[in-house]
Amino acid sequence: DRSRSPRALDNTEEIVRLVATREQARLQKDWTLADTLRTQLSTMGVTLFDKTASWRSSDGKSGRIPTFNEIDGGNIETVIAQQVLEIQSQQSSSALLGSMGAIASFSTDSDSQIKTWIQQREQARANKDFTRSDEIREELKAIGVEVFDKEKMWRATSGASGVILGYHARGGPTDLEITTLVVQREKVRQSG
Repeated sequence: DRSRSPRALDNTEEIVRLVATREQARLQKDWTLADTLRTQLSTMGVTLFDKTASWRSSDGKSGRIPTFNEIDGGNIETVIAQQVLEIQSQQSSSALLGSMGAIASFSTDSDSQIKTWIQQREQARANKDFTRSDEIREELKAIGVEVFDKEKMWRATSGASGVILGYHARGGPTDLEITTLVVQREKVRQSG
């Protein structure tokens, strides 16, 4: 029996608690509990993206999965409280910006995280692991990052964007990648 109070509608703390508890189970190599919690989260409409250390609920909420260091090094209740505050702050920021659709809020190091995922995707493509490449593309899309392979660009809903450098086991970027970078630099110079 569910309450109709507004507090009952916001299950953020419950989601964060389950995500953190799952990470704690994974850290302790309790795979059965970790799988049970993943299933419970899935039933609640929450999708976990382990590779990108993030989660997204069907109602648009999202957050990051705490690291093993956070779980192992501190009080899990403190980790949960910090995560809930981060999400509430994201929701407040989104509410202030109005109803412009789903707005992804990223931490200050999000560009470097995105670049890392883009590079992992390029490495998977170079290895002809297209299944993994597609998985990373979907994970990026889930956090608001669109990948444009022909243009060798990525763009986030936050306004951030960048160039996709192909994966090279040895050596630097290709001539096409260098040309793309030069063109982008010139566009920025002309507009600014």
